[in-house]
Amino acid sequence: GVHIYQANPDYVDPTAQHKPILLSYIDCVIQGFLTHFGTDGVTGFFESTSGWERPIKDDRAEPIYPRAQRLSPDQTELVDHHLDRLAVTVLR
Repeated sequence: GVHIYQANPDYVDPTAQHKPILLSYIDCVIQGFLTHFGTDGVTGFFESTSGWERPIKDDRAEPIYPRAQRLSPDQTELVDHHLDRLAVTVLR
């Protein structure tokens, strides 16, 4: 089956396209995808998700996302690999 996730427009900040995405949020999402769908699911997530032209704020050391999770070194490497492959700008 196909899963499509879209934010409720009532809760979308119209200036959000100019704000970076939190790396702690992406880490959390990818950890969940890895648990439920494996590495193929993670690859599918990165390939089917749009918006990678927005920068990513690296907040791993001090997560801003309230439900942030600690990733294993392998999970961190997996996230970083896909972000590098997509040439995403990561603000350090």
